[in-house]
Amino acid sequence: MTVNEPEFDDDDLALMEAWLEIEADSPHGYSMSEATSPLADPNNRDGEYRYEVGLPLVDYRQAALEQAQEDYRTLVGKDGKMPKGLVWTAKKVAR
Repeated sequence: MTVNEPEFDDDDLALMEAWLEIEADSPHGYSMSEATSPLADPNNRDGEYRYEVGLPLVDYRQAALEQAQEDYRTLVGKDGKMPKGLVWTAKKVAR
């Protein structure tokens, strides 16, 4: 009989749960408390950091979803109303 040890111990699971909470707090990869902190305010002379914006990137998956939604609106009629509750998915496929 083989007995497998758990892959993660309680401490590992606690760290992963904490990380998930941090990620869930923000849509952009920084915690909201950090992103909205007065320390980030560009008008705060005592601020410790600021955010710089780079050139925009194209999210090709999101672009495909938005194009499909636009095409569907055209297909369903002039008012462009879509039924409520539609869930749009996109999967990666090889060319």
